[in-house]
Amino acid sequence: KDSAGNSDTLGIEIKDSQGKKMLLDGSTSELLANATAGTPATFHWKAHLKPTAGVQHPANGDFTAQAEIILQTK
Repeated sequence: KDSAGNSDTLGIEIKDSQGKKMLLDGSTSELLANATAGTPATFHWKAHLKPTAGVQHPANGDFTAQAEIILQTK
């Protein structure tokens, strides 16, 4: 939500460690091949806030945002 309470004026874009956009449809992935048991997996992703299409820019001020990331392990 932006500072005016609108929840439809901003979105989150996630880019992988190579700077490529991660798609929401599950068609993109990133493999962490050197992970070992008992150690945290570290991904170097970046999140960018962006205005959603067809609406005004978010109101200036504080905002809240969240994203859910699902990891599959093999």
